[in-house]
Amino acid sequence: MLKITNILKNISFSFFLLVLFAAVVFAQNPVKQGNKLFKEKKYCESIKQYDQYLKFYTNKNVFLKRGISNYHCNNLDNAIEDLNNAALLGSYDDDLYLYLAKSYQDKQDFENAILYYKKYLSYIGKNKLKRKSIITKIKRCANGLELQYKKPGHFIENWGIEINTPEDDILPLQNPDSTTIFYFSSNSDDYVSSRYYKVYQTEYSNGNWKKPQNILDTLITKNTIFLDFIEKGNSVIYFSGKNFNKGNLMIANNPFLNKEAKYSEEFNLPLSLRTGFKYIQVVNDSTIIFSSNKFGGYGGYDLFITGIRNNKWFSPINLGSKINTSYNEISPFITKDGLTLYFSSDNMNSVGGFDIFKSNFSYSENNWTDPVNIGFPANSSANDYGFRLLSSGKGGIYNSNRKDKGSGKNDIYWIYFKDQIEITDTYKYEIPFLRNRIPDLVYKDNPGNIDSSSNVIPNITSNEGTKDTDKEDFIIPNIFIKNNTYSDNDKTINFVNKLAKLMIQYPEIKVKFIGNSFNWNKKDTDLLTSIKIVENIADSLQLRMISSDRIIIKGAGDNIPAATPNGPLRSKNIITKVNNRIDISILNADTLPYFFKNERLYISKSLEDPAHILYKTVVDGLTYRIEINESDSLFLNKIQNNFLDASIEKDLKTNKYRYTVGLYKEYSSAKQLYNKLSKENFKNIKIIPYINDVQISGNEVLKYAKQYLDLVNYLEDNNKHWNYGNK
Repeated sequence: MLKITNILKNISFSFFLLVLFAAVVFAQNPVKQGNKLFKEKKYCESIKQYDQYLKFYTNKNVFLKRGISNYHCNNLDNAIEDLNNAALLGSYDDDLYLYLAKSYQDKQDFENAILYYKKYLSYIGKNKLKRKSIITKIKRCANGLELQYKKPGHFIENWGIEINTPEDDILPLQNPDSTTIFYFSSNSDDYVSSRYYKVYQTEYSNGNWKKPQNILDTLITKNTIFLDFIEKGNSVIYFSGKNFNKGNLMIANNPFLNKEAKYSEEFNLPLSLRTGFKYIQVVNDSTIIFSSNKFGGYGGYDLFITGIRNNKWFSPINLGSKINTSYNEISPFITKDGLTLYFSSDNMNSVGGFDIFKSNFSYSENNWTDPVNIGFPANSSANDYGFRLLSSGKGGIYNSNRKDKGSGKNDIYWIYFKDQIEITDTYKYEIPFLRNRIPDLVYKDNPGNIDSSSNVIPNITSNEGTKDTDKEDFIIPNIFIKNNTYSDNDKTINFVNKLAKLMIQYPEIKVKFIGNSFNWNKKDTDLLTSIKIVENIADSLQLRMISSDRIIIKGAGDNIPAATPNGPLRSKNIITKVNNRIDISILNADTLPYFFKNERLYISKSLEDPAHILYKTVVDGLTYRIEINESDSLFLNKIQNNFLDASIEKDLKTNKYRYTVGLYKEYSSAKQLYNKLSKENFKNIKIIPYINDVQISGNEVLKYAKQYLDLVNYLEDNNKHWNYGNK
């Protein structure tokens, strides 16, 4: 009996050992599989294996690895719980405090992030590279603490799982002709089984997304990333390459859903993408802003502007030290008025990675203001970039690889502004920053739009009329200003006599004089000087029996330079001479037997400034200005110092001076400036329409409205204030 009992005991112990061995094997298999997946960086798959083990057992190393995996899979709360459990079980791994700090930082809990980064510092000893990196992260967390106290002016929303995938969904674009159609690039297998980025079109209507559709597929077998539209939305510029370290800029037309692209070819830009991926924005069809690390600068990627003026690309211009830093500045976006710049930077004012910054152009400083971090919630401790304003001005779009609100690596987000941003639908005739900064440029004709077949700007026929064999040349000489008066020499006197004779013979014509006054050291009195000078030449005509209502005079100060004011000191004399001049135009002269031709200004190519050519282009036809004051006397108006298109006009019939700012082709754009100035307590301001740079009023507005439909908007807004028989 005792023998049988011993046999049973031995069987029970063996069974116990067998069960124990099986349990150990069961426990080891999920951990082994999890560790394999963890090593391959398949973190989300490794979590499932670690879960099986941790249902029955505890292990500090398994908690640590599951915590790190949860961090990489955007499960921040689970990551913090696992990492704390690993610490309670006695883990002393360096990564423990690092990932606790990173998890808190990505949750925007910057106090705890700083706490654990400091603990991590105590574990890594004297490793200089690691210490420098962690100290930088601590400083960025301090930025986050400061920004958290600022009241946000916006909120954000993820585009949702209908669009965003576990992979990269990046660089959203709005269709320029639609408020509901959008484009983006993605490398997700959810859409097309491919390891490359592809371009997708989708539509957002009534709060719902349509299924994204792959486009440009017949053209592209590489990474394809939409960058921006060009040629008024008829074509698109995109990046194409096997990877982001090798590729080209391409252009294709009609790249929209259900439309076959007619062609795709390399886009002709004065920069190469063969050594790296660049973000660009087509500011207008003749101006492009981009980021690059190939043109020198301040370090890392800088922002540059290039473009075409008179069929020639001008050399890329760095946006300067106000914007660019020794860090990286990427994904620029300039508003259509050229006055507001958004971009992303990983400089030391960011919370972590790339943050979105905003800068405004200051007319008084002729430069950008110090960039301001737009703050939370748009920015995060991750990379936030690719910002674009929506056409409505109510918000924007961008992408981020943040972990606290994301569903994948890079997701696309809405930004909703609490106060709608007033944006213009039309571009100014030149971005203010580019005034006086374009180098190496020859101007022979007016600039136009990019030709889709050649990527160059075609010449535009002069609006001064066409010379034919039956017309005689009428030369308008250069009249220069010296010592605050024009040169009253034989050449000038002969011209004034000839002009007066012509105006007496043809009573329908008028003459317009624009005074330009320039000092090497900018003076507030330039505008005043410029109007006084043309008053004198107007007096000369009136003495020759020309009535005051046929003479139009305006002072533009130094706002329309013919030679760049930033030129070299060795060229000071020529720059001073050509920028102190009187511009003369003969109006209502189309039917006269004369071809009116301005004498050429002889300026070297390197010194030419596009401003005077562009001014002639933009004032052709309908424009609007804002009259900020009307007075019987001439005085300094400080607000005009803030505008490069400010002017003083004088009505010789009433002897009243009109002070104006702004120069717009569309009424909606002028109305935005009007509203802004109204909010700043400017009283008695009004929007004034012009045809060919001559003010119109009363019944003239009604007459021209048939030709310029935009005047209907002006009339609808101002009909209560008009007596159409009089001004």
